[in-house]
Amino acid sequence: MAALCLMLAGSGCSTRQSNPPAPAVAANPEVARILEVSCYHCHSDEGTAVWYAKLQPSRWFGDSALAALNFSDWPGYDADRRSDAIRQVAAAVESGTMPPHGYLLFHPQARLNGAQKAAIQSWAAGKRARSAH
Repeated sequence: MAALCLMLAGSGCSTRQSNPPAPAVAANPEVARILEVSCYHCHSDEGTAVWYAKLQPSRWFGDSALAALNFSDWPGYDADRRSDAIRQVAAAVESGTMPPHGYLLFHPQARLNGAQKAAIQSWAAGKRARSAH
């Protein structure tokens, strides 16, 4: 395992990156914390993922997670893009596709319990209701 890390270290592997923190996406502190713990490693430029996060299959083929949603870019998203992102987050959480099972193998703390899923759904529903007015 150490040899693998040393090999990867030569190709840019590190334990931490020094990217700025992602902006707060949700005013609700509970939801903000859930997103930070369960989403930001793949969906932000925060770069707090440990070296083995780079071994995830999703990282092997580029950063498609960042292309789909980058919370670091949230301030630059227009209202439609934010609304679409919130809808997609809620749908992925409800269906259980996010966080992905492969990611949870190395990051069990990212697993969402029922209360956390409900908090995300409530946050998303509140955002949808406000954007409809």
